[in-house]
Amino acid sequence: MKPNFTLRLRVFNLNCWGIPYLSKHRADRVKRLGDFLNMESFDLALLEEWHHWQWSLCLLQTPNPGIHPACLHPQWLPLHAPCRVQSTEGHLPSTSRGPSLGTGPVHPDLGCRLLKEWTGLHDAYLETRDFKGSEEGCTMVPKNCYVKHQELGPFPLGIRIDYVLYKAVSGLYIFCKTFKTTTGHDPYSGPPFSDHEALMATLCVRHSPPQHNPSPTHGPAESSPLTSVLREAWAEVDQGMAQAHWWATMAGYAVGLGLLLLALLCALAAGGWIREAALLLWTPSVGLVLGAGAFYLFHVQEAKGLCRTRAELQHVLGRAREAQDLGPESQPALLLGQQERERAEEQ
Repeated sequence: MKPNFTLRLRVFNLNCWGIPYLSKHRADRVKRLGDFLNMESFDLALLEEWHHWQWSLCLLQTPNPGIHPACLHPQWLPLHAPCRVQSTEGHLPSTSRGPSLGTGPVHPDLGCRLLKEWTGLHDAYLETRDFKGSEEGCTMVPKNCYVKHQELGPFPLGIRIDYVLYKAVSGLYIFCKTFKTTTGHDPYSGPPFSDHEALMATLCVRHSPPQHNPSPTHGPAESSPLTSVLREAWAEVDQGMAQAHWWATMAGYAVGLGLLLLALLCALAAGGWIREAALLLWTPSVGLVLGAGAFYLFHVQEAKGLCRTRAELQHVLGRAREAQDLGPESQPALLLGQQERERAEEQ
């Protein structure tokens, strides 16, 4: 790329809702989507949930003369989002030699803020000065004929769960010139392509002159945005652990009650007392024990997973505090070095 040259990227992103046998009007929607993409000639089209993928991340390589995309499709589990975010952040510096662009449905507020603070990605909707589309940038709206109102939960007017995120490496500058979403129908006012709204962004990439950062100010680690959002995630995981332990305890009581009932029924049947009634109650008692046992095992495993997540969050929080104490200039080297050591230990 020449020093004074600005590279313009037209980006299209859509959660296609393309699950075979489950998604409505899939063939027709895919055909209309293909016709639209051929007509518009976007530089980059990112299609999520084409079959069953829940998330997409595209890393843009920008060597001269072209751009080479690569895709990553991790699954999303809300209670384990911090681990997924940490894994994604570890993938960015090790595979990307140019600007990175990520898109995908992320849990609003905490999940997205954690992702942005940990990776340094920018939100195109928040950064652009030219936005057209749904109110508040919502990407699941009640006007969409494929959206069920109960799916919106506490967000009856719509919810923003799809994002275009980007980040520039040293020496390059990226800004979002325009950002647009569909509003319950396709861009030509026809039936919607999906139950999610499509996102269309125009990103501009250009060289930036070297910048001399002023002397960093060492504030308390507790005041950094990254530390704050990590602590919020930690509190969320703690709440999930408490709920999982509570359900596991209740299921354990139910298993114990079922076993006690089975022992009583066996004694009644063996003694000849109300034998017919004991036999009738035998089957539901066995069902209670098996169902409660499965419920107990599920929540025990959930609690263990959340416990591991909490330990990882504690480790990441310590790294963030250490990086904050060393100052901004030392943070990238510190975090990258620790990531390399962790990957070496896993191998």
